Amino acid sequence: MAKTENKSIKLSEYKPLGYEVQSLHLTIDLGLERTKVTSVMSIKNKPQSECDKYVFDGEDIELGSILIDGKELSADDFKVEESKLTFFCPKESFELKVTSFINPLKNTALEGIYRSGEIYCTQCEAEGFRRITFYPDSPD
Repeated sequence: MAKTENKSIKLSEYKPLGYEVQSLHLTIDLGLERTKVTSVMSIKNKPQSECDKYVFDGEDIELGSILIDGKELSADDFKVEESKLTFFCPKESFELKVTSFINPLKNTALEGIYRSGEIYCTQCEAEGFRRITFYPDSPD
């Protein structure tokens, strides 16, 4: 098994999110090699926050679509790179719907949703949720 490099984050470099996810609803359609995950989040900016950019974590996820208040974003409205989904929204609060796809059979990280023998397993601590859907996988 390949070793992964641990990245240290210093407390002095930590910046709290300028928004909060007030609710999250997941729909997961399990498939051995292709699982569809639909997440619907209610997001609200924190008071006195100047948040206009949202950065969500996601590893080994294929993005299907992203909608804000029911309107699908164009490719110019968001960016997916490495393990991040970044998008902009000037609204104080909004509903975000993200449809994505994961492969439990190929997931050997033992995080997120994966197969072990004949059963599906989940492991979300401490950063495993980012292997299920794009999400601000942060301690706050």
